[in-house]
Amino acid sequence: MRETTIAENYNDGQASIWGSDAHRASVEVRRIEREESDAEFWPEGPARHDMIAKVRAFEDGSVEFSGYRRTVVQRLGDLRNLPRRARGAKPETEDDKDARAASVKSAAKRAKQNVRLRCKTARVTHMITLTTRECITDLERFLKLWDAFRRIMARHREFHYIAVPEPQKRGAWHMHVAVSGRAALNLARRAWLKVVCGRGKGYCHIRNPQGAHFGKQWKLDALASYIAKYIGKEIADTRFNKKKYYTSRGINVPEAVVYAIESNRGDCADAIKDVLTTLCAEFDFADIRCFVALDGSSYFASASRAVQL
Repeated sequence: MRETTIAENYNDGQASIWGSDAHRASVEVRRIEREESDAEFWPEGPARHDMIAKVRAFEDGSVEFSGYRRTVVQRLGDLRNLPRRARGAKPETEDDKDARAASVKSAAKRAKQNVRLRCKTARVTHMITLTTRECITDLERFLKLWDAFRRIMARHREFHYIAVPEPQKRGAWHMHVAVSGRAALNLARRAWLKVVCGRGKGYCHIRNPQGAHFGKQWKLDALASYIAKYIGKEIADTRFNKKKYYTSRGINVPEAVVYAIESNRGDCADAIKDVLTTLCAEFDFADIRCFVALDGSSYFASASRAVQL
């Protein structure tokens, strides 16, 4: 019987080939060529700073510009050193609780952004707060009342809403609802009293933005931001993977057009100069809102016509 195996012969052969000086020289040559190729692909170093710009145009003529700087790190070398099955694998976090908290925070941020955009698209002008005299701490039970109210209000064709449930200090749930126009307000009072079975069983409070009154002119984007901030103040709760807001059909938020500009020069303060030039050509200066981060890492600008309450 043979005293050697195929595996032993294979290993000996591999050692003689891969351990030779010629092979090591070849590997070094390829490494140098790869570094030169990476340097050509990344001429300004292993990381570059891209400018990400977003433009969103609404049906009523309103427009939003936003931008931020994003650092892109060169990781090709690290990926090459990984086994093929490990490339692209998600790294394990040190603390699952921290990862969960970060996920909740990110979801809340997206929800607030969606609420603001829907408020602006629907041209909301007022806030309604729906409460019950009974201390209803079961959200599912309260949502059944909300669903009954929503079905009654659906008879009003122009009723568009964005609603956010919020717990009160006593533990009972109530609903903040952003609506558009004055026509549906009286119907909302009657509808909610019908749902809670009469006066004294609940209350429908109609609220204008602070300092506002009927007939006053408001900038649409400022009004939407105010209402969205008010009704969304408790949106970052701990109800993980639960629906955080409710909205009527027909509120179609326009998609943002995204541009990525590869550059290591300039910052957002420079970029927004072109944005303001564009906005000033189409809108009055009083209709424009603009914000720039102190460190120049991001900016936001919007312009819209005034809306009458």
